[in-house]
Amino acid sequence: MTVQNSFHSVAVAVCLIMLTSGYNLQDLPINYGNLRETARHRVQWGERLFGLCYHDCRLYVVEERDLVCCLAVYKVKADKLTLLDTVELEGGWNDSRPRVDSHINQLYVPTMQGVSVVRCDDGKLVTRPSLTCVSLCCSVGLVSSQTLCVCNYGNNAVSVVSVHDNRVTGRLSKPRQLQGDRPHSTAVLGDTVLVSYGDILVVHDNGVSSPGTMVTNPKGLLSVRSISTDDVSRFLLSDSRRHAVFILDPDGEFCDKIRVDTVSEVEDCTVGDGRLWVGCENGDIIVMSSQ
Repeated sequence: MTVQNSFHSVAVAVCLIMLTSGYNLQDLPINYGNLRETARHRVQWGERLFGLCYHDCRLYVVEERDLVCCLAVYKVKADKLTLLDTVELEGGWNDSRPRVDSHINQLYVPTMQGVSVVRCDDGKLVTRPSLTCVSLCCSVGLVSSQTLCVCNYGNNAVSVVSVHDNRVTGRLSKPRQLQGDRPHSTAVLGDTVLVSYGDILVVHDNGVSSPGTMVTNPKGLLSVRSISTDDVSRFLLSDSRRHAVFILDPDGEFCDKIRVDTVSEVEDCTVGDGRLWVGCENGDIIVMSSQ
């Protein structure tokens, strides 16, 4: 038996084992190099899109219409979206990007007035008491399934605060967004508001004892609007001016670049059901898949 045939046999055997054990092949990590656009949708409530995230066959989208901001939940079936419910976000703005704690099915959306907390029960959105943030704006991320962190801006720096015990875990200069959804680390995006570059600071476990790794301007980033992560802790950076999504490995090193066919700014992206979902400022939701 040749090496090639042996490799093919092993691959087939692994796939059969996963299928017979109930494993979904769509749960495998996405091969970003083979992605192509398979569907394109428009937000069904709003006129603009600020952020989105995928969880458990649901797509959560922050939309804006007539200066009113809301969180919408869509049912996902293949590439089709069905609007289930909306809830208004008081103080919502263009940095309001939803992030979900999958363990308790709860969403956190930063607003001008704090962090809105929303649960989704059987497709119905239910607001919970908001988390107060005394600064003008904040970002939010899940450092772990048990810890919610909020970035409080002030004096050209922020404090990363653990909401559960209210202790300061780190002080980082001019971050734009805090991203979680990964078990033992998070990332903070450097200030890209008035400059034409982006820096990524990867913080492992504790922002005080382990400051992490700074990666400066990987492969020509211009204006990163958001950070998200996939199932294997790779960073997905939405670059509004490049109309692209940059992929970094868990240590912040460049892996790939995905061009998005849009003239609008790329606001946010999320991974779910073996697909990459890209949200654009004009309200387009672009679905990309290798299938």
